[in-house]
Amino acid sequence: MDNDWDSVQLRKIAAEQGTPLFVYSRQLLVDRANQIAKLELPFGYTPRYAMKANNHPEIIRMFHELGLHFDASSSYEASELLAQGIPGESISLSSQQPAHNLEEFCKRG
Repeated sequence: MDNDWDSVQLRKIAAEQGTPLFVYSRQLLVDRANQIAKLELPFGYTPRYAMKANNHPEIIRMFHELGLHFDASSSYEASELLAQGIPGESISLSSQQPAHNLEEFCKRG
């Protein structure tokens, strides 16, 4: 996998897309997700992606298709994941306060 972008390529992309700009390597994200999914720990685990890291629908969809689950740090993040089609069983809500729509979340798994 080649992740070496030279400054000419990056300047061209920035000129076309505007700045600030984040450029992601799909292959690098896939490789990292696969590495995490293949970890074998003595008591098992569920690999989760923290939605607050990047909630772009394409990234969420890709990680879901690769088998990752999700960590939502607020009821708003959990609602957004549900709206993007992520099943409730794949979402862990770890907020500091009770969800304002907890009853709905329980119904959706």
